[in-house]
Amino acid sequence: MIIGKWDTWGKQLWRDANIRTIGEQHLDSQSYWNYDVAWKMFPLAASEKVKVYLKDVTTCYKNEPYDLITNFQEKVLSKKREAKENSKFIRTNKVMDMFETADDPEGFETWVEKQFVKKNNARVQKEEHKVAFIQIINGQIAVRYFNFCKHYSKNEHTGEREESRMNEFEEMRFLLDKNSKKLTKYERIQEPWAGELWVKRGGTGNNNKRYSVFPENIKSVLSGTYWQYSKMEILAAAGKQFNPLDYLFHYDHNPAIEYIVKAGIYNIATDMLSNGYWFYGKTAKSLQEYFSITTEELMMVKRVDPKLRTLKQFIKLKENQTPKEPDMILIEECRIEDHNFEKLLECEGDPVKNIKYLKKQAGIKSKKTTVNSMVGTYFDYINMARQEQWDLSEKHNLWPKNLIARHDQLVDIINKKKDEERMKKLRKENRLMKQRQKRIDDRYYFESQGFLIKAPAEAKDIIQEGQKLGHCVGGDSYIKSHASGKTTILFIREVDKPEIPFYTLELTGDRVIQIRGKRNELPTKEVAAFVNEWTDKKIKNTMLQEAV
Repeated sequence: MIIGKWDTWGKQLWRDANIRTIGEQHLDSQSYWNYDVAWKMFPLAASEKVKVYLKDVTTCYKNEPYDLITNFQEKVLSKKREAKENSKFIRTNKVMDMFETADDPEGFETWVEKQFVKKNNARVQKEEHKVAFIQIINGQIAVRYFNFCKHYSKNEHTGEREESRMNEFEEMRFLLDKNSKKLTKYERIQEPWAGELWVKRGGTGNNNKRYSVFPENIKSVLSGTYWQYSKMEILAAAGKQFNPLDYLFHYDHNPAIEYIVKAGIYNIATDMLSNGYWFYGKTAKSLQEYFSITTEELMMVKRVDPKLRTLKQFIKLKENQTPKEPDMILIEECRIEDHNFEKLLECEGDPVKNIKYLKKQAGIKSKKTTVNSMVGTYFDYINMARQEQWDLSEKHNLWPKNLIARHDQLVDIINKKKDEERMKKLRKENRLMKQRQKRIDDRYYFESQGFLIKAPAEAKDIIQEGQKLGHCVGGDSYIKSHASGKTTILFIREVDKPEIPFYTLELTGDRVIQIRGKRNELPTKEVAAFVNEWTDKKIKNTMLQEAV
């Protein structure tokens, strides 16, 4: 709805409102409608258009109280939106023209070709590389991200692998003001109605991706800026993959990255760009103080060039002992997650010796098994051994020959004790279940289609059923309900495997409440057909006999 109003200067304005209710009254009567307070204002010229469009307000109101007004309002607003979008595209295209007229850095194409190191590998049909470079455009630092892809084919005559084509796609562009550090992001998108477009976006980039960064022009581009001493060109020349925009932002918060790169500690520098925020704001006079390590340990770090995670774990290890360079190499090689490393520190014995032990155990289990995946098993084993009061100062207890087998043995011992304690508490229910078994089997036992259905003999049968199938039927509440007759638990088995849990069925009276298999999976078509036959032949027939 568009409503006319005079402002304090005598100028007529038009504003739109959402009408919720309107009676058979004149439009000027405001007591019959409500409107939103956020109105859009139109100048006097628009009011003239409204009058021409509507022609006769009274006639319009009698015939179409809303349609003509709504249509006109939508036309006005859509034109405004269209003009606003067009102006946005025009501004964006002007900026894009600056990019298109700017030449790639000298030597960039040759450098890109060198990235395709797998070109002699005949098994590779397609090779992709993410590449980035920086340059100066219109006095601003431009950061550009590309995806280069080579496709290869096999020569029919010589049988040799040949390059068939090279595709280049620019994903993102950023403009960074050298003085204000103001950042503008442009992203390439695919629109069904307009094809490929460059659009202005919010955000600071794609931090999850790493790029090979063209190193040769970085120093000249950053010369005279805040980042001229950042040493990003050294990290790029070392062939490390990182996001150049992340590097510039990280340098703002953590200038120490300059000295880390100069020291040749490239892996830590690269990791710090994505997950090294715990160093933000930290000041120190030397790298020794910065990392909380000694000069000798700093030399180790330079020689090994570990990941940031390895350094953190090495520092943690220092709290309990004095680790050496082979220990750092071992930690780097095993790639243990931080939460698992914390678990190792809680276990008995020397953490480094424990890692060596787990490395051997991983090889025993499978060549693909990692030390990291074995830590959880070892941690559980140690806790169970403490619970059973085993002497962990004995090597055969601390480092058993086969960790998995010893772990499973302990699980069986502890579960057996738990089951025995549980059975003592369920002594009454167990007696009642044994009394009910024959009556239940007489009423419900059935074989057909390769399946059978039978009653549990005692409480431990229901416990094992729940444990093997991983569902809640093994709980005490089900045992008590079954023993008292409130519900009836039945086991569905395959005829040739009568003792192996397959599906569990619950009855209340003679109504099937639920049928659940392993991890609560629903019955298959075959099991459902068997249960339907069992219902027809056992439950319904029994009900008819009782009625007679």
